[in-house]
Amino acid sequence: MKISTAVSIVLGVQAGSAAVIQTDVQKQPFSEAEALQYFRENPYTLPKNARIMLEAVTKNLPSNLNLRKRQSSEAAAYLGSFWNVITSLGKKKPVASVAEVFAEPSKRYPAEFKAQHKKIRYGPYRIPPTSEKNVEYYMLQATGMTNTLQFGARKPCGQDNCMILDIKAGMEYEDGKAVPNNVTGAWLHHVVLVNMGKEVRDATCDKDSEHIFESGNERSDLKFYSPESGMKSAYHVRKSDSFALNTELMNMEDKEKWVWVTLDYNYIDGFDPEWKEGKIVWISVGPDRCTGKDTNNPFGPTNLTATQQPMRDVFEEYSMPWKTPKDGFLLGANSHLHDGGVETQVYLDNKAVCTSQASYSKDAPAGMSSPGGSMASPSSEMPGGHSHSKRQMGPPAAGHGMGGEHIAHQTHCAFDKPVPLKSGDSMYIKCNYDFRAHAGMKNAKGELDEVMAIAGTLVAFDYDYWQSRNGTRR
Repeated sequence: MKISTAVSIVLGVQAGSAAVIQTDVQKQPFSEAEALQYFRENPYTLPKNARIMLEAVTKNLPSNLNLRKRQSSEAAAYLGSFWNVITSLGKKKPVASVAEVFAEPSKRYPAEFKAQHKKIRYGPYRIPPTSEKNVEYYMLQATGMTNTLQFGARKPCGQDNCMILDIKAGMEYEDGKAVPNNVTGAWLHHVVLVNMGKEVRDATCDKDSEHIFESGNERSDLKFYSPESGMKSAYHVRKSDSFALNTELMNMEDKEKWVWVTLDYNYIDGFDPEWKEGKIVWISVGPDRCTGKDTNNPFGPTNLTATQQPMRDVFEEYSMPWKTPKDGFLLGANSHLHDGGVETQVYLDNKAVCTSQASYSKDAPAGMSSPGGSMASPSSEMPGGHSHSKRQMGPPAAGHGMGGEHIAHQTHCAFDKPVPLKSGDSMYIKCNYDFRAHAGMKNAKGELDEVMAIAGTLVAFDYDYWQSRNGTRR
């Protein structure tokens, strides 16, 4: 299948219904057209492969199509889960034998929280066999892979306000049986959840979308509430917010598979002014996280190439500083490194406040960190637990030194005394890599692959974060 043909199929078959338009324009959800336009203008909200696919799919959009207009009949043909349909055409989808939503009172939190637990199944998604040449094969040189982007994904509290305490990802078959997170069969490369809306304000990039959750095949959970701190914090979801769900799924076998991605939410209905707004502030080395552009780093020249590959065997690398937009509290931090990484340190106004150290094991899956990460767990990786498998470059352990050691665990910090943040405070990370001590990941050419260092810091702000610092709406 030629790329042009594949893209035209995508653009021609996926029609969706118009989003409900409310009378209060300021508080109405993003339409699907507005959501797509937002991702086109802010591509670095999405992972790299998703950006490539988005560009490929949307480059043939008619020049006269005004995606900012709240029309729907024409724009809807370009929207929705528009990537997976390529490999789903003419395929019979399985019928799930379990409910799309499972709800019960939460058993994870104190009864006085009155928390709810809800598991939502998103899908089904078809993962192509490794021999199939789909768009991902041509665009990403990847086999057995599919990318999807779903606008208007179901929220745990529907059209009401709620406060999310934690999120955990999973993957299931049609009968509700969990897909094992091993190196055979279906593989959850990543799932990314983005919250969008005119009342959303991201603490990292100060935009009206927020990268609130991500997970890889380790399927760890993300907490917006840290019990160690003694401070009540949660992620606030408003009526007007819209969820966008990006998935990248892989097949390890030459046989198609149908799966559902699941997200487990523990949340509290409504808002309570006693609960602060928990935000994950993402800080990473390399180009600017919000724009993808190289900027002048105050810590000097980089040790990485334009493709983020190391130029030295032993080095330290700094992120760009993040400036605190308003007063708040730092409740915890953890990080994610690639093989070769030694530690990540989080600095607040030039003082190290957290050190996340990596430990290695021969039993650790190649290219992945230890399962089970969360702010409050003893085996933690970055919030959302996103891992980076190199499946698209060959067998699971290809390029990683077969039988070698890989990062198995990274320590984290959960502060029993919240660290005060003042508006204008500077926070950044420093990572240390030593490829002489620990073999790094390799790309298809046998070169050391891209270096990663990212920290997720849990920061609590007074409700309502969406208000500007002088008390008026943005």
